[in-house]
Amino acid sequence: MQNWVGELWHYIDPRKRNTGKKSLLFVAVVGITYLITTWIATDDYSFNEFYTLWLCLMAMGLWLTEAVPAFAVGLFIIGFQVLTLANKAANPDPIDALLFTNTIANPIIWLMLGGFFLAGGLRKTGLDQQLLLITLKYFGPSANKLLFGVMLTTMAMSMLMSNTAATAMMLAMVMPFLKSLGNDSTFRKSFVLGVPAAATLGGMGTIIGSPPNAIAGGVLEKAGMPIDFTEWMYMGVLPAVLLTIGLWYFFIKMFPSEIGTVYSGSMETSNTAKNVKPGMVWIVRITLVVTILGWLTASIHKIPTHIIAILPVVIFPLTGIIASEDFNALSWDTLILVAGGLSLGTSMIDSGLADRLLGYLTLNDVPLLILALVFGYVAMLFSNIMSNTATAAILIPLAVQLMPQHMELLATSIALCSSCALLLPVSTPPNALAFSTGFLNQKDFRKSGLLIGLGGPLIINLWLVLLFG
Repeated sequence: MQNWVGELWHYIDPRKRNTGKKSLLFVAVVGITYLITTWIATDDYSFNEFYTLWLCLMAMGLWLTEAVPAFAVGLFIIGFQVLTLANKAANPDPIDALLFTNTIANPIIWLMLGGFFLAGGLRKTGLDQQLLLITLKYFGPSANKLLFGVMLTTMAMSMLMSNTAATAMMLAMVMPFLKSLGNDSTFRKSFVLGVPAAATLGGMGTIIGSPPNAIAGGVLEKAGMPIDFTEWMYMGVLPAVLLTIGLWYFFIKMFPSEIGTVYSGSMETSNTAKNVKPGMVWIVRITLVVTILGWLTASIHKIPTHIIAILPVVIFPLTGIIASEDFNALSWDTLILVAGGLSLGTSMIDSGLADRLLGYLTLNDVPLLILALVFGYVAMLFSNIMSNTATAAILIPLAVQLMPQHMELLATSIALCSSCALLLPVSTPPNALAFSTGFLNQKDFRKSGLLIGLGGPLIINLWLVLLFG
């Protein structure tokens, strides 16, 4: 009997066997997280708090175990929220379903879409390869040095423009080179992981580099302790540089290069790019420059960055640079993934679960460094499963209210540590963009995510405590 079963299992289509395993894993995640939720939730938990906690644990479990595709988890989150939190028949205090479904039209989604179109335009016209050749000129020909140059350039760009846009542009720039390495290359993972990480870390450097930074600046200004552009750089640039260099060293050891030297001949312009009319190239160049300048000067003209991102979305299809097949090939699954993450953060805030979890913190007679580390690690953990903007919006006012004598240090710490969330594909939009390349599995984010998640808040707070005394 045992041999017969073994032979039958051997002849079953491996894809079906894999589907069966994943189905069992999905059921296990749902059941185990429900038991954990019932163990954590006390009698005073509301309906919304209980189901939001369960959803949060389920989503993390599904992302970590890869029981279902990452974008499917995003759809699952929104569907679960509509059926439970927004269900007027079952929920005594229902939340408006539009708060969950409208995340697909969130400004960050449009910003990412603009990045997709810019990347597509650069790829179609061959401008992405020209940018790579310029980087190769200054940082090559060593493959490891090229990785360093790409990460350093991405970090610098993200200090002045959207982390998402910087990631989209740099990934488009290195994509031809990465494809030339072949499917068996592990070194290309260092590029696909290094670009979004450097973009997220670079956001620490300026007060406009990341939304949490702006939130911290606004809260401190309202409290009578304004921070100008230069002062923020003094606090944020050093941790960003140190963490980026440390991560680069980690990647070259974790994913050794199969090639010692990068030659410009390995990045020839594609046939598609060779056939593009010169006028199209100039359209992409002008659109790229205008879009970037618009992002860099957003504080002057007051036009939101996601509105500026619509320029390539409109111009490229109208001029034929992005055709229907290019449009259909965009990473729509990535947008669904991010929308699900934003929706999860919305439910954590509106259900009151985030405030409840923060209420567990006991801050009496805690040394300053330990206090800063507690808030820093909480910010990092929250930012891995919800928007870092939402995390900062919750934590910074709470920290300022609880510890007004250390408000500047704590507000800055929370904002900077929110940029240390790199553990999951959904943790940041740059991570989601990297995941959309198809070169990574969800598990590839874990080691570098743990390294920055554990070491980042420590380095940040040691530096801030040294600055503030």
